[in-house]
Amino acid sequence: MITFQNEIYSFINNQFAQPDVSTVLDKPLRQIDVMSAYSHINEKPLYGLTQKNVQVHLTQPIQLIQAIQSSAKAWTDWKNSLLSQRIELIENIMSFIELNQFHFALAEAFDEALTSDFVLKANVAVALKKLTTIKNELQQASDTHLSLDQSIGVFGVILPNQFVLRLFVDHVVRPLCAGNAVVVKLSTGSPQVGFLLSQMIKKLNLPEGLLQILYNNTSSFNQLFVSHPGMKALTFVGSMSESIAVIKYLTPHLSNQFKKIQIHSSAKNSAIVIGEISELQMEDVFESFVYGQGQLHWNNSKLFILESELQKWSHFLNEKLAQQTEMATNPYSKSWWTPLRAENEVFKHDEIRLIAQSDHAKLIQKQTTMNNRSSHFVNAFFTQDMSKCSTLQQEPIYSPAYVLFSLKYSFDIPKIHNVSYLGFSTDIWGAEDKVKKIRSQLDSGLISYQKWSIYDENVQIGLKQSFWGNPDCRLSGSYYSHHKTIIN
Repeated sequence: MITFQNEIYSFINNQFAQPDVSTVLDKPLRQIDVMSAYSHINEKPLYGLTQKNVQVHLTQPIQLIQAIQSSAKAWTDWKNSLLSQRIELIENIMSFIELNQFHFALAEAFDEALTSDFVLKANVAVALKKLTTIKNELQQASDTHLSLDQSIGVFGVILPNQFVLRLFVDHVVRPLCAGNAVVVKLSTGSPQVGFLLSQMIKKLNLPEGLLQILYNNTSSFNQLFVSHPGMKALTFVGSMSESIAVIKYLTPHLSNQFKKIQIHSSAKNSAIVIGEISELQMEDVFESFVYGQGQLHWNNSKLFILESELQKWSHFLNEKLAQQTEMATNPYSKSWWTPLRAENEVFKHDEIRLIAQSDHAKLIQKQTTMNNRSSHFVNAFFTQDMSKCSTLQQEPIYSPAYVLFSLKYSFDIPKIHNVSYLGFSTDIWGAEDKVKKIRSQLDSGLISYQKWSIYDENVQIGLKQSFWGNPDCRLSGSYYSHHKTIIN
């Protein structure tokens, strides 16, 4: 029987850190109550929780400073660790995740209002593939007697409440295996998966301070985290507004220090279908929109098709949305109709629908359009024939509100596709010869052929305003180490 934690603490120096009220620098917020959308739906607490709210104890500023100091101390030894030690670390991480993969899937499904089957397939399984890739990089370096360049020091990493495990592998395990220490700040909306990761670190018996997990979403704490001179590099994953805030926090300190930085910002992804595809492939396209209710960084929000296929797609989408009847009221559900995470997101979805209606757009949706605000369930819809769809076409919405474009010729698709100022991923279905003609013209960091990019195990780097910083994610690359060019 899987049970979850009612109280979540930061994990500092290989132990859960109890807040010390006598040593705080000021009097900030001590803890916050976090409620999963599933807890909101169900009358009784789930999974052994004695209350619906989970209490997350916030990391205090003095604890952050202490964590950075102890991480810097741990780095002095870890930077000289053998490649065999790092390979052993990766193998131990993989063993822990494999042993607890269903627990990880359930924890993230509960935190993020998803289904555990989907999380297992698109998050946990992908994370394990990513770990295999890292292990292979280390093994290749070991086999060729290649020594990695000197590591940076303490990496600061900020992750959102989205598929935390796979992001943890990409942005925490990678710098760790390159010889760095890492201080990671998780969202307070990720309490259960955060606890599991803390348990994993404890099990690994890492040097004290090498890897720390903190919680505090307040702007003052974020500013200290980002600007502290002890952080030699910073990886941020989050929304556009949060990305801009990070840059503002860094700007006043640029005269004293330049940090190595990666900012993985918002996405406005597209699915492109050129010509006729099978019904099974159409199901795959649909899945890329609705699994996650448009709230995942990997979700598609724009669908491009040819005019000759419009009638077929309109019928298919109407039929699929009409099947939106079974609500997923717990993570074990088999339905793709999961709740939105918060009530304000339900109101935002209603506002987007009004924008589309005011523009006289044709809506493809189920007949009953009333949203169930009390339980966070909303009805997905596609808009068609909008005359001025800047909000739906440009802005990251993170809601099940999508745009359908039908064009006469495939060579017209890149013109409209590239209007967006975001460029994370584009998924293309169709005959390979037709796809080749347009894919090089698409402004996206990742072009995925015949599958949803969420299942790709590579580190994914966007274009335009979806990414800023040093894109070199190789263990021996210039982001994770002081890369040197030797001239004889």
